[in-house]
Amino acid sequence: ALRQPPKLVVPASALATRGGLKVVFVVEDGRARAVPVTLGAPVGSNGFELTKGPPAGTKLVREPAETLRDGAAIKQKSE
Repeated sequence: ALRQPPKLVVPASALATRGGLKVVFVVEDGRARAVPVTLGAPVGSNGFELTKGPPAGTKLVREPAETLRDGAAIKQKSE
């Protein structure tokens, strides 16, 4: 298992469907941008391997509302 390359995992809660495609919303300059993704196998009980999509470390909208659209202004919550 240690010899396998690391997997990029996306939380299931960050996934949305727009126009029939699976997307995640990334945060760029105070706006949400829809990025299509390709999912691999499930990882644990709450995530999926990301075979195509944004790179590691990209800020994602954690639980996008059904009404969230590409280019919408968003506010970030401080943790």
